[in-house]
Amino acid sequence: MGRSPSRDSAEYAEKLSWIPSDGIHYINIATLVELKLASGMTNLGRLKDLSDVLELIKAIDLPFDFGDQLNAFVRDKYQELWKQARKRFVTIWRSKELAAEAKTIEDMIAMLRSAADELERMRQDGVMVDDASQISAGHVRLVTTDPIIAEKYGFVDESEYWDMDGDEAT
Repeated sequence: MGRSPSRDSAEYAEKLSWIPSDGIHYINIATLVELKLASGMTNLGRLKDLSDVLELIKAIDLPFDFGDQLNAFVRDKYQELWKQARKRFVTIWRSKELAAEAKTIEDMIAMLRSAADELERMRQDGVMVDDASQISAGHVRLVTTDPIIAEKYGFVDESEYWDMDGDEAT
């Protein structure tokens, strides 16, 4: 028969997912997140638990891959909340208008080259094409979660766009 770990041992604490310190037992963050997610996912009266996890992700900047250590039952919900926690900044890039003011082919080349250079700089800065974009319709929504990059390129908070097909942000 195997031995049971003593109640004061680190092995016992790890098995229970808590850490004793100065007579107080602290639950580890992964266990807390798992419990909150499971509670919010299985009881509509406990949606506050999902909100708590969302706020925790923001407050201590939990990484996306933190979810890898969570129980498979709650992992997808953690990743969904993590994505919601990231404030997104957007701009609409309109390819149809790129060379509309050109008078000569040289003007068109210069305007298109300038646009390509700017897109390359954005790409290097981590700007991405939003999955919901309509490239074939002549415009694309570019997104970043980095407020410094957003300011650099004149992106606005996604919440300011109330009509994604409209011409302007509110």
